[in-house]
Amino acid sequence: MDIFYMDNTFPPTYEQKVSYQKAFIEAIDPDTVCRLASLHNGGKPCRIFKEKAHGSFNVCFFVEFIDEEPVTDIYHASSADGTPATNAEATAHAEATANPTATLYSKDTESPAEETTATTIAAGATTDATSEITATIDGSSSSTTTAATDGNATPATSDGATETTDIAAADAVTTVPIATAETTPADDAASSKPGDKKDADTTKPTTKWVVRIPTLPTVQEPWEKIRGEVATIRHVEANTKIKVPHVHAFGPAVITNGLEEADKTEDGEVKEETQGQRPEPPVKTNDSNPIGHAYMIIDYIAGDKMDIVGFLKSEQKKRFHFLGQLIDVFAELVCHEFDKGGSLTLDEADEPVLGPMQSMHLDGLQMDLGNKGNTWTPTEGWKKRRRAPKSTMILSAADYALFQYRLIYEAYLQPSTNAVLKNLQFEEMILHDAKGFIFGAINYEQNHGPFVLNHTDLRWSNIIVNDNFDILGIVDWEWSAVIPLQFLVPPFWISGEEAHHVGRDKYWMTLYSLKSILDKRQKDSPSPGHLKLGKAWASLCRQPDSFVVSYLLRHHHEFIAIYKFSVLHEKRKLSPDEFIKHYLGLTSKDSPLEKEAKRKLEYAQKYVQYLHDNGLFVEGENSLDMEKKEDDEEAAAIMSQAATGDRA
Repeated sequence: MDIFYMDNTFPPTYEQKVSYQKAFIEAIDPDTVCRLASLHNGGKPCRIFKEKAHGSFNVCFFVEFIDEEPVTDIYHASSADGTPATNAEATAHAEATANPTATLYSKDTESPAEETTATTIAAGATTDATSEITATIDGSSSSTTTAATDGNATPATSDGATETTDIAAADAVTTVPIATAETTPADDAASSKPGDKKDADTTKPTTKWVVRIPTLPTVQEPWEKIRGEVATIRHVEANTKIKVPHVHAFGPAVITNGLEEADKTEDGEVKEETQGQRPEPPVKTNDSNPIGHAYMIIDYIAGDKMDIVGFLKSEQKKRFHFLGQLIDVFAELVCHEFDKGGSLTLDEADEPVLGPMQSMHLDGLQMDLGNKGNTWTPTEGWKKRRRAPKSTMILSAADYALFQYRLIYEAYLQPSTNAVLKNLQFEEMILHDAKGFIFGAINYEQNHGPFVLNHTDLRWSNIIVNDNFDILGIVDWEWSAVIPLQFLVPPFWISGEEAHHVGRDKYWMTLYSLKSILDKRQKDSPSPGHLKLGKAWASLCRQPDSFVVSYLLRHHHEFIAIYKFSVLHEKRKLSPDEFIKHYLGLTSKDSPLEKEAKRKLEYAQKYVQYLHDNGLFVEGENSLDMEKKEDDEEAAAIMSQAATGDRA
């Protein structure tokens, strides 16, 4: 990959981020991913069974192992007509036919290579201690790759167990004892969007895993992100009935990407002359981590990503069936209270502990502001150091609100290519007005708790279901957080509305329906979690301002829109023009808000000039909103499509 140097005053563009991420993903060799997975499953044969997938922060490779005795020889037919000459070759040929792009891996140190009429790839050749044997079955070629272990790896033994190692160095690999992964028929539905091609049929059961790799160009702290997700999954797995993918192994990058120590001051701060640089050193690997990057290996959950359109258009009985399960998930989470807020991470023994608050918004802001979240703004009279808020423990609901508000405020300082003074005035006035609204809506009787774990990205695509909308698993627990219970709200999409319309009657009707389902569950099978959740959501129903604040603090990219529609329009019955006139009537032309809006405009103009000068300008791009452009457009299209259908 090319070295990524970001200008020290402006964030990278949306297109730059997409390009960097694409290059990062394309540089990862699927063969080495399979080698890594095989290393953590006793050297069993391994292959990629479906196309890799990626979101904003990770790329996922889907691997499967044939659940049979370790393979000593993998044959590849090479005769003129492609007909296998032996039964062993026929088996390999059948597997290749079912999945022609599959790559099988095996590790064996006992059987010698043998000659056949076809090309034979033996797993007997070794280098020092262990060999990785690669056989590509594609109808034309085969290859062999060897790699010796170096003592850092912790490969599984023949019975599937591993030894857990402490992280003593950057190239050490952390593993967990390998439990038996879920065995699923190979033709089970994949965890993919409805309509995607299913897995190829085969007569042999397989064990399926997901190798999940943070995409470094879009993640500031990949290793901390992985540690947080592992800790959260372990906590949920150990303390609740929520179905989550089991973690089989995880490890740091061989080389931690970032600035060298010489680029830092004595107190650890980044030197001014290196502000904003995000160097990408060459990827290094070793036998315990053949991909070189930080990674996590988890169970593959067979099923489909939630079909939100199908859900919203389904009959009431089926919708309520799903919502009841969603309520059970929240009830499980509220059962386990914490005395403060933050994010789960791992201690020295790799056990879950509560640490400072992390979030995708904080990580994204650190990326945009440069390495470690520092940069300078380039406008006259506005020469101040911008710094992302530091991750911290949350001691109260007010602490949590302040932490999130600071992230929101910093995010809206990012430049836009379509800035207009009137819009910037409106934005600045909302940011100012919202402070009083947010802190006025806090329930101070519960200011110091309780705190509960929350899945902060519980979108429909992170819920795996079957055709009956039974929840089979919940994924993507990265950047989950322990938050004040009073801010725990159901996801906006269950109503069919977009996030900024949470103040509409339709959403409130959905909330009351959810509350009625919860009440029935409490009556039929009461539990402490359902009781606690019922009290919390009953309080929200009585305090609509607190309800809206919960979404303001959660959906940063929708902050202005939520406030505009759910506070100004629905609550105060004010149009944007009326709101601006109201504020201008209370302030002078040289008020701090007016000056701030003008400085933002100047900053945006310099940003546009910078983009033009460097051939980066894209018409209509907004550096704040573009990162969520695809998700927002998908959400809007889905909600619009769902709204056109009749509901039972």
